[in-house]
Amino acid sequence: ERPAPLDAEGRAPLVAVAEGLITFARSLALGEGARGVRINVVSTEIATAPARLFGSPPPLASFPGRAEVEVAGAVRMLLSADAVGVTGSVVRADCGRAW
Repeated sequence: ERPAPLDAEGRAPLVAVAEGLITFARSLALGEGARGVRINVVSTEIATAPARLFGSPPPLASFPGRAEVEVAGAVRMLLSADAVGVTGSVVRADCGRAW
């Protein structure tokens, strides 16, 4: 879970852990890339989506989404043969919610 910055107020520990995991994954991707290991992060705000959104609504009407749809789809994409060159990346499965 990585809440959008607009929704991060009062969630400093959650944001710190999320950012730390992203940095950790990028570091591992850099260190293990020579061995052919790919490491990516799928972030979402399914559980941390606020009841009232600030700013404009997300492009996809399914916001905040469901893990079995949005997250599973992002993971399938990263595991596909088409993503063989993707490493150290963050895929936001957030239904288009602006950061």
